[in-house]
Amino acid sequence: PALIMDDYGYLLCKGLIITLVAKLLTELEVFANLSQKNLTPLRRTALLLKGELSQTTYLRFGLGIVGGLLLPMQLLSYQGVEAADWISPVGLGAIVTISFVMLLGGEIAERYLFFAASVAPKMPGASAE
Repeated sequence: PALIMDDYGYLLCKGLIITLVAKLLTELEVFANLSQKNLTPLRRTALLLKGELSQTTYLRFGLGIVGGLLLPMQLLSYQGVEAADWISPVGLGAIVTISFVMLLGGEIAERYLFFAASVAPKMPGASAE
């Protein structure tokens, strides 16, 4: 495991951080619709994410930030030091496993939010509610 970190880990951590930041920024775009005056479907989605679904929204972003940003940054802070000198194989495995579980949990929360906060467009001829 220490050799894997020395050979590939730093590149993988950097890739994960860049990907996660891009993904979270893309997901945050929906909140820009809060400033709209009209109640568009995207504004309604943003209101749901900010209101009724806020706990799940915070969970999604919190898991993503810790699992995909803070833990990989911790591993990157040791770049240039041989992995065998600062972490045991079990410790490295634990950090990677915790990061994976947190990212998976964040993605599951994101999928839940996607379906729970999606506002169905009105069908033609449907009564207005």
